[in-house]
Amino acid sequence: LIQTIVDAEPRIHKDPEPFIRVTNLGDSSVDITCRLWCEASDYWALKFDTIDSVKKSFDANGISIPYPHMAMVQKTTA
Repeated sequence: LIQTIVDAEPRIHKDPEPFIRVTNLGDSSVDITCRLWCEASDYWALKFDTIDSVKKSFDANGISIPYPHMAMVQKTTA
């Protein structure tokens, strides 16, 4: 999905080739590094637009972003 978004974005340079790889398997995450090259003037808008596009694409394709959970257990005496 990320590659599809990157391929469709005209502000991203094709050379050097974008870097999209799983770089870590965390306790409750799969970390993906995405390194893209663009004109300096496009950097911030491209960064925020790409993050937004990835999130919307993940949502539309049923991919949820995990988050840590904590369970509270309260001991009671009778």
